[in-house]
Amino acid sequence: MIAAAFLAPVWCLVPFPPTRSQDPVHPDLADLAGRWEQAMEACGVPALAVVLVEGDEVVHRVTLGRRDPARDVPVTKDTMFYIASTTKTYVAFALAQLAEAGKVELDAPVARYLPRFRLADPELTKTITVRDLLCHRHGLNSREIVLLDAFTGEINEERYYHFLERVESPGRVAYSNVHFTLAGRVIEAVSGESWREYLAKHVFAPAGMTRTSGYADWMYAQDDVAIPAQVVDGHAQAAPVRKTDRTMHAAGGLGTSIDDLSRWLRLQLGRGAIGGQRLLSERATEATWELQSESKDDAEFGPSAGFALAWQRGSYRGQLELRHGGDYAGSASAAMFLPELGLALGILATGGAGAGAVRQLVATDVRERLMADDEVRDPLPALLERARAEKQRDERRAAETRPSARAALTLSLPLASYAGVYRNEWLGTLTLEARGAELAARLGDFAFELATPAEDRVELHSSGPLEAAGAFELDGKSVLAVTLDLGEPVRFAR
Repeated sequence: MIAAAFLAPVWCLVPFPPTRSQDPVHPDLADLAGRWEQAMEACGVPALAVVLVEGDEVVHRVTLGRRDPARDVPVTKDTMFYIASTTKTYVAFALAQLAEAGKVELDAPVARYLPRFRLADPELTKTITVRDLLCHRHGLNSREIVLLDAFTGEINEERYYHFLERVESPGRVAYSNVHFTLAGRVIEAVSGESWREYLAKHVFAPAGMTRTSGYADWMYAQDDVAIPAQVVDGHAQAAPVRKTDRTMHAAGGLGTSIDDLSRWLRLQLGRGAIGGQRLLSERATEATWELQSESKDDAEFGPSAGFALAWQRGSYRGQLELRHGGDYAGSASAAMFLPELGLALGILATGGAGAGAVRQLVATDVRERLMADDEVRDPLPALLERARAEKQRDERRAAETRPSARAALTLSLPLASYAGVYRNEWLGTLTLEARGAELAARLGDFAFELATPAEDRVELHSSGPLEAAGAFELDGKSVLAVTLDLGEPVRFAR
């Protein structure tokens, strides 16, 4: 039964005009684009692309807003967006292909394929399997590996395995990037190709996905690309953090267009086949959807039973649903499908915290329109309230880091004395650059704002999840090092 139209009003808080391109329109969803445009304005979301797939056909596609805050250019079906953790679903599919080809056994120990694999627990080192990685069974996590992989880009094999040896399992299922950066290394070990090269050759090319890539530098050099963005004081601007090739990893390292995302979803609904090309057998594809590890919660998109291979396995209005989302500074994505109904939904967006709210709104709107047979759930009022609060928080943070709002640096030596390159063997390079009366800080590829709450004390702030505090180490009239608290004290020496 098709639900009645939503009538809830939306108040426009941020004036910038979304743009809609000519796309297929599902008759039951035709009026939703205007509601989403208003939500984008309210939530500070500059760009949005949505696709609905039914079977092997794109039946609804909406592209709204501007893809680049610096240019008056619309989102199109070919605009590439960074998809963050939604990448994991592609990596799991690749390993399912390799398993079907006999190059890897999903139930074999990871150590069989990665001789350097060591955890703090020797027994778990011997027994943890590739399948365990793909369903987050043991909750392996490392703040340092994630920092180096996803943010600074200064990961290398020595650092990776050094920190991996310190990792302990919490003894329960827990979502983690580390599982999939290990999975990417397994792909390389058994195929002889990097995870990016493998996907390009064995998934993207045969599926006709010409606008999907694991190379951020190439993606952001394209004209038709969505620049990660946020809205400050009513104006869209590029997010201060953007992915580079060095920070694109197997747990969150792909960009794609809404047209290519529809192909990825068609491949799922086609049980491993698309356009006459079979990439994975029907049986092996459906096996990637089976529940592997139980972890029940009331997730963003609906109740979840746990994890399949990468996919979160849940339900919506009693129907099986496989889903995954991704978030990073200025970007948000989601891919979900209901195999028993032959429906799939893809969402790509740019924006700050409000992008997640708009993503949830879109997902709920579409599924309610197509599936509700009783009272329609309307998340808009609560989402708008949340978005307003998060947007105000983001704007406060942005205001606090503007040069006019920041307090003068409190330093005992001339500013130029602090500028330079500081290194730590395991956590990489901290660069301080004098810019007028300010010090700009960069840890690898990740930029921070630097403040000094007291003389020669230092705080690093970012628009993302990374914050750090510490102190300069001086010797008379020279600066020898900076020590930062990154979970534990870390000394960066000149």
